[in-house]
Amino acid sequence: TGDEVFRGETPPSTLPPGNYTIYLKLTSNHIWTEEVTTTLLVHQRPVATIETLSPGVALEGEELLFTAGGTDDGNVVRYSWTSSLDGELHNGSKDSFTMDSLSTGHHTIVLTVQDEHGAWSHEVSGEVVVHTAPTAEILSITPGIALDTRTIQFTGEGSDDGTIQRYLWRTGFQELY
Repeated sequence: TGDEVFRGETPPSTLPPGNYTIYLKLTSNHIWTEEVTTTLLVHQRPVATIETLSPGVALEGEELLFTAGGTDDGNVVRYSWTSSLDGELHNGSKDSFTMDSLSTGHHTIVLTVQDEHGAWSHEVSGEVVVHTAPTAEILSITPGIALDTRTIQFTGEGSDDGTIQRYLWRTGFQELY
C-alpha cells in the first residue's frame, strides 16, 4: 500500500492488512547493493461471535446448543469452544454442535475461531448455568389411615442447588396445596 521507508536493520513488526511489496537494499562502505523485493500479504485476524448458547440456564443432562459465527478476509476453518469448568468442549470445522454432558455450575464458555492461514481470533465468551434437578421426599403423612380428612398432616422436604420455591401436593385427582 504505502511507500514508507524504514531505516535500520528491520522494519516494524506489524502492518495493517493489505498487499505489500517489500524492497531492501543495503550499503557498505558507501556502496549500495542491488534492490531485492518480495511480496507480503497481511491478513486480518478473524473475528469470532457466539450466535447461540441455548438454553442459558439448563438442568443437568439437558441438551445445549452452541452456534458460532466468524468473519474473516478469507475463510473460518476451525471453531474452538472451552468451558471454565469442563475444559475443551469442541474443536473442529463445524460451526455448531450440541452436548448434554456439561457439569453442574456456572460456566464461562469461550469461543475462538481460526482462519485458513492459521490465525486465531480474540476470545469471546458467554455464560451458561447448569443446575441439578431438585429432589422431593415425602417424610410422613399423619395419620397413616385417616377417618377425618381435616386432620391429615403432610410433611415433605426437597433439596436443590438453589432455593426450593414451592411445594405442590396432589392426589391422583386434585391439587391439595
